[in-house]
Amino acid sequence: MASQNDIALVLKRSKQKHAVDPIRELNRLVGELQRAEAIQPDEAFILWFIRSHLIENDEISRNCLTRRGNEKGVDALYIDHAPRQVNLIQGKYRLQNVGKPEKIQDVLQLAHYGPLLTGNGDGVTKWTESIDVSIKEKLKEAWRLIRHKEYGLNLYYVTTGSISRAILRNAED
Repeated sequence: MASQNDIALVLKRSKQKHAVDPIRELNRLVGELQRAEAIQPDEAFILWFIRSHLIENDEISRNCLTRRGNEKGVDALYIDHAPRQVNLIQGKYRLQNVGKPEKIQDVLQLAHYGPLLTGNGDGVTKWTESIDVSIKEKLKEAWRLIRHKEYGLNLYYVTTGSISRAILRNAED
């Protein structure tokens, strides 16, 4: 007859055999989105984040993607009117070198957008001068809602890399 220890060992081994590797599962989900939406892997990664954390609606989430060449690090913008929130998303999706540290300038670029979107408007005007027209209008609308309608601002840096605590502290300051 099997002892409790034997049963526990079998269960542990069974769980190990069937444990889901989170990176492999993420890559699978991103791949499915990439094929279904006919988009690039990095866009599919951002879309996965939006749908799993912000809004499940396919059409609305798809329209959040910037998909432009000159978006200055703004990979997606989602304005959620019910809780009065503006969500700005920048992402780095790595198929190779998962866990690789992110560069400080990439993380700080996103952090820099906070003061621009909550400021008096001069910074947004200058920032959006050379940005794609469709994104420019979305960013101006985001600024208007934050400044005049008291919307909150959430900045998301989504990555399969890593961010050091020092960089995080620097970005939060």
